[in-house]
Amino acid sequence: MKQLRKERKITQEQLSNSVGVDISTVKRWERGEFGPDFEKLVKIAQALDVPVSWLFVPETPESSQNDDENKNAFQENQRLTQKKDPLTEE
Repeated sequence: MKQLRKERKITQEQLSNSVGVDISTVKRWERGEFGPDFEKLVKIAQALDVPVSWLFVPETPESSQNDDENKNAFQENQRLTQKKDPLTEE
């Protein structure tokens, strides 16, 4: 979470405001003292503009090499799911 937050130039305070928790909670999450519940994970993912699953994947050299590919796939999926279905459109 910390790496994603820093890559997106989001401060701990900004993330805490987006998620609706105290900044000390974000700091404790990032130190690994405890983790957020699922509702907070969804809000964190939205604030960081990533799929929730990215918050569960440990950072490895192999995973960081695939970040661009994963982000492109995620964005394409978002684009496709936001289109209206021509079969149900009236």
